[in-house]
Amino acid sequence: MIIKCPHCETAFNIPDEKISPRGIQAKCYKCSHIFRVRRPDPSAASATPPQPRPPSEPRIPAEAPAASPTRPSGEVKRPVSPPVGEDLQARAAGPPPFSVDLPVEEETFEEGEDLFSEDAATLAANQITPEMKAKLERLRQEREGGGGARPSSDRQVRLSSGKILPIRQVSPPPRSAKKARRRRDYGRAASMKPVRRPLDWLLLLLLTLLFSGGMIFGVRTVRARYGKFEIRDLSYDIVQNRKVGELVILRGVAVNGWPEPMSEIRVRGELLDPHENPVAQQSAYCGNLFTTEELETWDMERIRQHINQAKGEAEINTDLPPSFGIYCMVVFQKPKKGFSRYRMQVIGGPKEQF
Repeated sequence: MIIKCPHCETAFNIPDEKISPRGIQAKCYKCSHIFRVRRPDPSAASATPPQPRPPSEPRIPAEAPAASPTRPSGEVKRPVSPPVGEDLQARAAGPPPFSVDLPVEEETFEEGEDLFSEDAATLAANQITPEMKAKLERLRQEREGGGGARPSSDRQVRLSSGKILPIRQVSPPPRSAKKARRRRDYGRAASMKPVRRPLDWLLLLLLTLLFSGGMIFGVRTVRARYGKFEIRDLSYDIVQNRKVGELVILRGVAVNGWPEPMSEIRVRGELLDPHENPVAQQSAYCGNLFTTEELETWDMERIRQHINQAKGEAEINTDLPPSFGIYCMVVFQKPKKGFSRYRMQVIGGPKEQF
């Protein structure tokens, strides 16, 4: 089906199967005009459309025609020229011979309906409101007229005289006399002598006293914190002994916190109930360790003799340097009353502070 744009008379070819029974909306790719296209009425298509009258060919008579009442003597018949100019515009303004004026109803298109024409290379909008049509028409007129005037919000400033200038050409407002006077005073203030305040001397004196007191009393504080042992990596284990049953083993590391080497370090282990009451207590010298096989096969008497060696195995519990640690182990027979917590602390050595 061949259609023409009613605005610019551009012809398009749209297949009939692309046009739904209710019609489609087409957009002219040349002038962007949107109009509705419907299928031709079969009854109207069967009728022979009126053919335009072809222009008559010019005829030049060989000799002057005879005089007649309607034509004076000696008048020569001039050829008829084809219609041009206003005649073509008048014909173009009229409806095309194959178009049928039908009432246009407000219709909605179902989703998935084909509303586009491939041959015409146009896109039809599903819903075109009057506001959208007016906007499209205004944009088309601006494009034809050279783009139109740019809006005032495009980084422009309107001066009081009505002239529009870019922002970069607008000079900044003059500075006030107060600000200019303040800037001149900066150089004068820099040349003034500083004012001495008594509070600065008091603050300096207070900081000096605090620093001196820290140096005097800080040594005693360090010695008091440094003069003790610390138990680290404390854990417990249960081993099944063949002769006495289950044994509870406490393991830890005693770290020397004194500024000089220490020897014959002794610890005490305790098993506690939920109320922090001791359930069982046992002491031992550090540096006496057991293997799993020894704990499973030795009796309690042999275990006590081994664990009470003051200098430890190979005299490892002697001259422990500062900040060094030594392994310690305490062995219990599992008490009948259950325990929930355990602890270990250093209780003996050559120093009375223990």
